[in-house]
Amino acid sequence: MNRNMRNQGSFRAVFGTLSSLFWLGRIYFMRRGSQSGERISRTRKEGPRILLFLWLGTLGTVAGVVYVVAPDRIKWASLTMPTWLRWAGAGLASATLPLFLWTHQALGKNWSIALATKERQTLVSSGPYRWVRHPMYTAISAFWLGGFLLSANWVVGVAALGTGLLCAARVGAEEALMIDEFGDQYRSYMNRTGRFLPPMKTPAHGR
Repeated sequence: MNRNMRNQGSFRAVFGTLSSLFWLGRIYFMRRGSQSGERISRTRKEGPRILLFLWLGTLGTVAGVVYVVAPDRIKWASLTMPTWLRWAGAGLASATLPLFLWTHQALGKNWSIALATKERQTLVSSGPYRWVRHPMYTAISAFWLGGFLLSANWVVGVAALGTGLLCAARVGAEEALMIDEFGDQYRSYMNRTGRFLPPMKTPAHGR
């Protein structure tokens, strides 16, 4: 077995492991949230965007599974990338997976896949939410980007790009929903946090 073949096998093994951990974590927190029995308090319509978001996620997941278990069937979508860049993708996905799980843990029963708040919704400002308003979107987008670089597959890349764009497009409606729910409390929270990354400067406080 030459070095290139060994690398390909390693790339697939790492991709499969990280993807499995991602989806196992997602399913665990989805089940925990559904078992809370809390009713929806407020919702906001999203139109076809959420369907596109789910379709792209499904596309990327299917492409990833095929890449791991039957790579020859998706070889037509392969891209040529240097080995160091593919390992950098593995590092990025590995680094953002804990952020993804930490975000889910911080949200707890407040999390919903739809744009909605629950009857006993609380404004979460602990964990990664202490600095960032949408760490979930940051983690998901970065994880998909890392998966794209690791797999060197343009179908996974399309899913990664689409997911990132739709996450960015969704935040306006999500923040409007939170303002409806929490009012000035959320506006104050917005002033001291970044949208996707921590703010460059700490907001000044009056003396």
